[in-house]
Amino acid sequence: MSAAAWWETRFGRRVRKYGISRLAGDLDVDKDAIYQWIIGRTAPRPKHAAKIIGLMRGLSLEHIYEHRLIVRASASSERFDENHL
Repeated sequence: MSAAAWWETRFGRRVRKYGISRLAGDLDVDKDAIYQWIIGRTAPRPKHAAKIIGLMRGLSLEHIYEHRLIVRASASSERFDENHL
């Protein structure tokens, strides 16, 4: 998945608008944790997801956790296309 596509999900757009540094500070996590969530390597722990919902109106647990699924599915699809051209 291209870097720009990471920001296309509802969760990605909200994190981008809110700011990586600001979110990391509000959650008391390292910025690297936020980047891992955005690239789909990991997902926020439930306690962080609940706090994110409180910080960013209009987000749900579904938006947060489906982001990882969408990003990973897209990356798998791109790898398949590259290997089978």
